[in-house]
Amino acid sequence: MRVRRFCALSRRSHPANVLGIYTMTALGFRVLQEITTDHAALTAKLNAWMPTARSASLARKRKHAIASRFKRSALDGGSEFSER
Repeated sequence: MRVRRFCALSRRSHPANVLGIYTMTALGFRVLQEITTDHAALTAKLNAWMPTARSASLARKRKHAIASRFKRSALDGGSEFSER
């Protein structure tokens, strides 16, 4: 949903912007739409795309892992993210 809103905003406010959409899978990156200024084509590709159950599950796990990491960092005073 956020990507669709971003594409719509970009199309209205900066129609010459070059955008591309790439998805991340367990095996690496997949090109959904190469960079283009054709926002209608980009939106059509995005609307036609459906994530697999596995990629959705991996995304939820990554999001949870990142949130947990930041929580742990906050509890120990942020030392994980400070300059070493």
